[in-house]
Order: sequence, then structure tokens, then C-alpha cells
Amino acid sequence: MRVSKGAVVALAVGLVVVVLVTYFADEVRNFFSLGAWSTSRARAATARVIEVIRDRDFAAAQALCGRQVRAAETDGKLSGLGMAGPMTPPPIPIELLTPTANADQAKITFQLAAMMGTATAELPGPDGSRIRLVLKRPQGKWLLVGVTTTGTYLPAPGKGGEGSRSPKSPTAESGRPKGPGEAGPPVDATHTPEAAPSKAKGLPGAGPAT
Repeated sequence: MRVSKGAVVALAVGLVVVVLVTYFADEVRNFFSLGAWSTSRARAATARVIEVIRDRDFAAAQALCGRQVRAAETDGKLSGLGMAGPMTPPPIPIELLTPTANADQAKITFQLAAMMGTATAELPGPDGSRIRLVLKRPQGKWLLVGVTTTGTYLPAPGKGGEGSRSPKSPTAESGRPKGPGEAGPPVDATHTPEAAPSKAKGLPGAGPAT
């Protein structure tokens, strides 16, 4: 029985495709879950997060946060977002996470690796800072699983865990330098040093933000 060259080539190509799909199964799954052939789905999810942040909607923020992120509130309003867990820094003040641009101006990137499967939206923030919102889409629902900013802030223990703007910021509160027992040096909001458990109200959870 003679086999044509075309059949041999088709068989070889089919085997290669099967091997690649099997080897990169998680990446392929993440690609389709995120709709990574276009930024439109991730951009729409980013727009929803921005809307919630600007409206200071605590209930909506809770619904949007994955287990890696917790929302903090003050007087029923969203006051900060941060990493979930017992030994994490205080939430980043919501003022520092409020983009100065809309979702259509966000830079969208995808991380398709097996343990990632995320879309990151980078936007300009207050005082020239950069805000990154990390989104994931498990079981068809977009969730916020990470937040960072290049802005700096002062942790304010005893005030719900939220911080205040750094004195070095152009819009910071002016006045004398902080004395002993008061707020410490500015902390980069993208850094995650060890800190006492926050007293802010928010979602319980565990695990670092992506």
C-alpha cells in the first residue's frame, strides 16, 4: 500500500499540532479565557474597575476583587485596595489608585503562562505615577487580582489601615516633619514589606497579589 507524500505531510503536521497543544494546554486555555487575540475584553473589564474606583463603590469593589485583593472602606465608601492576607501592608489609598485616563488609553498586556493567565492594564495616575490593575477571568468572570502604583504613601496605623500621601508629593500635606511615634518614612506602594495586620474592613483572603 502506497501512501502519498501529501498524506505523510498532513500526518506530520497533525502530530506537531497535537504535541504543541498538549504541551501548551494552559497557555492555550488562558489565551481563549482572556480573549487575548484582542484587547477589547480586557479593556472593558478595566473600564468597569475604573468606574468602581471613581465612584468609591465599596460593595461593587468587593464583588470585583479576587481572593488576592481586599477592599477597604471608610464610612461605607471604598477607601483603599491592597493585598489580602494576615501579614500584608496597609491598603493603598484609593486616591493613589484613581487613574487620570480612561480605559481606552490603558496599555494592555497579557501573561499567558500556566500559573498566570492575567491581563494587566497600565494607566497614568496622580502626580505622574503609574497604576497597574491586574485582571483574571476564572469561570468567565473578570476579577481584580492585583493592584500597584508607583506613587508613595505614608501608612497610617489606627486610621483604618489606609495611608496618606507622601510629603514628597506635590499635592502632599505640608507641615513639620513627622516626629517619633508618628507615621514613618514614605513607602513605595509597589513594595510589600512585612507589616502588622491591617484593621481596614474588607474581604478576607490569602495569597499575594499577582
